Amino acid sequence: MKKSVTTLALIGTAAATLLGTGTAMAASPAENKASIDNFNSITGAATVGGTVAGTGAGLVAGCVIGGGLTAPTVVFVPAGCVAGAATGAAIGGALGTVVAGGPAAIATGVDLAQTLQAAPGTTHWAQ
Repeated sequence: MKKSVTTLALIGTAAATLLGTGTAMAASPAENKASIDNFNSITGAATVGGTVAGTGAGLVAGCVIGGGLTAPTVVFVPAGCVAGAATGAAIGGALGTVVAGGPAAIATGVDLAQTLQAAPGTTHWAQ
């Protein structure tokens, strides 16, 4: 137990040093929890939405491109579509995650950092 407390104290001191405050200052536990919950829900929803949308768009685009590349050999068009769709879905899913989840994580991360640095009762999460 003592090792855990010491570790947490060191983490808090390191965070305070990085923030340049000298001592750890944080909003109230309720404000911190509200901000963390907001970060988790907004970033999670944006990441999932971006992944699904990117995967769908990549699937369709990959099928069209793969089918188009194999069009001269009509027999292989379905195989080209399937191969292109698999590749496009993977690339689209990754791009969708970054394109939608990245800005959401940055925006809510800035709010989270500001809340964690604020004095108790001074954030928009104060009740």
